[in-house]
Amino acid sequence: MGKDDNKKEEDSEVYEAAMTLYMMSKSNEGSVTRFLPTSRLTTFPQGVTLFKKPKKKRHYINDNVHNNNNVNVDEERQPSSSRNKQVNQEAPPDPPNNNNDGEERRGMPPVPAIRDVIGQCSRAYEKRLTVSDVAEAQGRLAIGKEFVTKYLAPMFNNKDENENLREGIEVTVYNREGREFGMTFKIWASKLYVLMKGWKPFCKANNLTHAHAGEFLTLWMFRHRRTHGLCFAIILGTPMNHPP
Repeated sequence: MGKDDNKKEEDSEVYEAAMTLYMMSKSNEGSVTRFLPTSRLTTFPQGVTLFKKPKKKRHYINDNVHNNNNVNVDEERQPSSSRNKQVNQEAPPDPPNNNNDGEERRGMPPVPAIRDVIGQCSRAYEKRLTVSDVAEAQGRLAIGKEFVTKYLAPMFNNKDENENLREGIEVTVYNREGREFGMTFKIWASKLYVLMKGWKPFCKANNLTHAHAGEFLTLWMFRHRRTHGLCFAIILGTPMNHPP
């Protein structure tokens, strides 16, 4: 056999091997582990190469869905916390609260006439009137001991000798319309906390009689912004029945 015949036979074997590997690479995108010498590549058909890097295929959850509905597997495999973080970052900020009568005014006495002079203020105290509260002979409004010790006493100025419950503290009391009444806030020997002295005029001005026993009133204690004195606001009923 001549040299030309040997060369043709070798080229035929190379061609068959190349085609076999080419078909294998098309059916299986794995890497080719056995290569022929690069000098023989010139005999392969046009466009055929053993060293062509296979293209990476992007996989989707549903290949039948159109492109605009595709969900990338890599994105789907992200932890839910990571996806939520991205959503939170893209969320628009909350609009600013420009309501001057919002959270900071909650719990304030619904008395527009004194709103600008209310400084430090206690929480509201709802009191069911007793017969003795509205009896003309008694002339005082009793306030619960627990409420006084928990919410009112911390507001006292211990350095001010005039703020002594045993001696009595001179206070200004406002009704629903903002009218002023001078009263004394003190503790009796029986450990009863009361508003007295000016309570009778308050009852008369607000038509409080024994017929109102069993009804509610609501009171707050606060510091006056200008005088820094202790004051009370008292309205008949509850704040829900008397919006500002």
